[in-house]
Amino acid sequence: MNRFYLLCTFVLSGWGLWSQVAFGGAVVNYQMVPVGDPGNANSNYGYGEVAYEFQIGKFEWTNGDYVAFLNAVDPDGTNQSSLYNYKGPSYQYSSAMGRPGWGGISFDASKPTGSKYGLLPYMGNKPVNYINWFHAARVANWMHNGAQSYATSALGAVAIDDGAYKLNFATSGTTPTKNAGARFWIPTENEWFKAAYYKAGGVNAGYWLTAFRDDSTPQGAYATSTGDGYPATPHLARITANYNYAASWSGGYMITVGTSGGVASPYGTYDQTGNVMEWVDVGSSSSQVIRGGGFAHHGGWIMSYNRTVLDPASDYMDYGFRLASTYQSPSGGEVPEPSTLLIGTLFGLGGVLGKRRLKK
Repeated sequence: MNRFYLLCTFVLSGWGLWSQVAFGGAVVNYQMVPVGDPGNANSNYGYGEVAYEFQIGKFEWTNGDYVAFLNAVDPDGTNQSSLYNYKGPSYQYSSAMGRPGWGGISFDASKPTGSKYGLLPYMGNKPVNYINWFHAARVANWMHNGAQSYATSALGAVAIDDGAYKLNFATSGTTPTKNAGARFWIPTENEWFKAAYYKAGGVNAGYWLTAFRDDSTPQGAYATSTGDGYPATPHLARITANYNYAASWSGGYMITVGTSGGVASPYGTYDQTGNVMEWVDVGSSSSQVIRGGGFAHHGGWIMSYNRTVLDPASDYMDYGFRLASTYQSPSGGEVPEPSTLLIGTLFGLGGVLGKRRLKK
């Protein structure tokens, strides 16, 4: 067989593994969108100015994403970092995340190692909830470190204690400042605000009051029997959101990400108005901020002027998150897409091998 094709096969196999680990594709496929217009002006509320380009999650982190994370870092099901929000037997509902009709994630200690966490029916594409700031930070650390699976829960707990954030095994208290060189992180308040509300297209474009490119209080979304959202009034779809318990269905009140009926923000994000509230990062502090409003909140909570300050260990039923990211080469330019880099590598290798064959 031609040695070039053998080499291609080897490199392709190796690249498939590397790209999955390095970009999180082995376990979770988290879509992100670019946020441009660096150096934009602040809003009248004092938020939204960002001097650089970055990426942010197109959707909220889902139950399916979080189950992949749990099974990867807690394969033994010991819950060392309190990643699975379990309230205990004295609580009315023994497991918040596993509470049918509210949470979306089950736990079964009898399952094999690495598969003890599962999904409740129709909940895989709903946003994960009962999340506190420290949960989100550990997911950021996992993604920063390559979204790998670990042989034991003890190894996983150590691995996700550092990366984007040095947590010192804390699950409450003062939050740390993001580490330099973080590849994934909880978006800063300005990053989150800009991605949701900035009109884009220049540095003085202005801001909307919702993430649907509109200033009106949205109508409430409806839900199908499996929790897919749809607008209450189709011709008003651009101002429809999941809030105030509007989208009730048999699985609860959260709806499939991206299906509220509202249009995307100017940068292409969904559900930054409604569904679940989302943690942002204000740096080292004993309190953190959550934004966007959720399914359990009324209209005033979902507008851009609402800013809720909380204990970072808070984990209410409509608290969730999305991540931000950036990839840069050592020279400061953008890292090529994996397929582009791979093709270039293979053509270069092919040329070298081809020249060697001609010399024979």
